[in-house]
Amino acid sequence: MNQTLALKQLEELYKLKGDMRLAAEGWKNRSQTLVSIILSARTLDETTIKVCGKLFKKYPSARALSKATIESIQKLIRPVNFYINKSKSLLNHIWIFTHCPSQIVRDIGNMCIYSNCVSTIFC
Repeated sequence: MNQTLALKQLEELYKLKGDMRLAAEGWKNRSQTLVSIILSARTLDETTIKVCGKLFKKYPSARALSKATIESIQKLIRPVNFYINKSKSLLNHIWIFTHCPSQIVRDIGNMCIYSNCVSTIFC
């Protein structure tokens, strides 16, 4: 495939995107992005965005979310697939995010290591 054609096709795809966004895009801070990524697995981005909007309205900061009960989180994220497991994972990750700032992942390459640590600590 020639490079000019590939670039034209890429531009056309970008135009088709319109105002759609991915679940992890457009949040105010890194903790909200982390939450949206956790909730987005196996769930439509549109659903994740709506659920995260409601969740962040009730719990606007990572600190507030870390103090939430699992039941209140499950009630808010129920439209998300696998919401029971995701609520547990969400609380675990947010707890580390707020209480262990040195453990926060600075780049995507370390995300697997971070996730394994969370699973080991809380399982």
